[in-house]
Amino acid sequence: MGTASAGYGFGNGVRVEAELSHRRNKVQSVENGNPALDRIDGRSSVTGFLGNVIYDIYTPSNFTPFVGVGAGAARVHAQNAGPDAQGNFVTGSEIVPAYQGLVGLNYQTSETVAVGITYRYFKAGDATLGSNPATKVTVPYKDKSLTVGLVYAFNPRVPVPTPAPRAATQRPVPVRGGEMLQDESPARPPMLQSSVP
Repeated sequence: MGTASAGYGFGNGVRVEAELSHRRNKVQSVENGNPALDRIDGRSSVTGFLGNVIYDIYTPSNFTPFVGVGAGAARVHAQNAGPDAQGNFVTGSEIVPAYQGLVGLNYQTSETVAVGITYRYFKAGDATLGSNPATKVTVPYKDKSLTVGLVYAFNPRVPVPTPAPRAATQRPVPVRGGEMLQDESPARPPMLQSSVP
């Protein structure tokens, strides 16, 4: 299984991406309308094109967990899949809807590069293969995968600087001997004086 994706991050943890993937598997099940024919054979390959929405969970460390969902379409191709209701094996392709859920963890190795691991649950719609409506074969498809990948950011997230605390206001107080002391007490409002003629 292989994937490639490109997208845009908004800087608030949300990013969107377009993903192209390709998977090859052995056919695990078929629906042919004849339970007596329980021998299953064939190979399948699935090419998916999905749009993903992913949320990065920022942490104080270099590790960034993330979760996401995706939806799109997939081309399901089956080679010698079956048997059909008459015991024949068919080859064909169909484009069907597809969706996935994903969760993973990235590790930031530099300001722009991260390595990550991703778990995906991918499900494509059932592909119906065969030219004869009476003997068509329905091939369902789902896949669970764990992949390792490399992430490059063209617009890396810049941490927001924390403002430094303000120092307390100090007022000089004159003392005997010509020295000056620093008065750290809070400033007092001036007192009003009045004189009686």
